[in-house]
Amino acid sequence: MDVRPALPVDYAGISELALANHRSNLSSVELQNGFLSAKFTMEEIADMAHDLGIIVARSSDRIVGFVCASRREWYGQPPMAKRMWTVFAHTVFHGRPLNEQDVFIYGPVCIDVHYRGQGLLQALYGVLNRELCARYEAGMCFVAEENQRSLRAHTNGLGMTDVGHFIHNESRYHALAFHVAEPM
Repeated sequence: MDVRPALPVDYAGISELALANHRSNLSSVELQNGFLSAKFTMEEIADMAHDLGIIVARSSDRIVGFVCASRREWYGQPPMAKRMWTVFAHTVFHGRPLNEQDVFIYGPVCIDVHYRGQGLLQALYGVLNRELCARYEAGMCFVAEENQRSLRAHTNGLGMTDVGHFIHNESRYHALAFHVAEPM
């Protein structure tokens, strides 16, 4: 398994995995295993990769996982991320309001269903932290309330802090924050 920053050759695989796991393409049973709430065009994927980056996991000849990072100010930020930042900009995290810290937006993250529960999320997160720890103090992300698998993976598995809830387009989301530090 190769875990590394994304290259242009990876963008189609990122798009394919993301689309296959978007909530609109999953059955009610499949939704219980996790899903993505936002869609990105190939241009947005390329721009995000060039901005802060996308970390991919490649097995054989295909992308089996990815995690994205973007600046709060990135033009392609999905409306849910913009709403999250508006609601939680003044939230105190690690003793200071988030708007006084260098914060990036974490996500989306997606792991192929056949690779879940095998430590791939931790590997992707570790590389992302290593890439960004010199530039950022904290990260924030959102998880749809009904996406309990992802919520557990991020709070229990990665130690992210649930800083509250917000509503966007009649859906409820958890806002999570985490301290960025060089992985051990």
